[in-house]
Amino acid sequence: MKELQRRKATFPLAKSNAQRQKEYRQRQKSKQAVRIDMYLDNDIHYMLEQLAENGDTDMRTVLSTIIKKEYAEQL
Repeated sequence: MKELQRRKATFPLAKSNAQRQKEYRQRQKSKQAVRIDMYLDNDIHYMLEQLAENGDTDMRTVLSTIIKKEYAEQL
C-alpha cells in the first residue's frame, strides 16, 4: 500500500489533451502571441509549405517574414 502511494506521489497523473491545450494557449498569450484562424486556397497552402520547407523553417516564420517585408515596403 505504501509503495502505491509513493508511486502516485512520484508520478503525477497524465494530463488530458484539454489541459495541455489550455496550458499551451496560456504560454502563447504570455508571449504576446495572437491566434489567427483562416482558410487558404489549396494552392496557396502548398506554396506556403514549400517556402517553409525550402527555407528550413516553419510556416509561421515564413508568414511573419512576408508580412514584415510588405509592411516595410508600404509604410
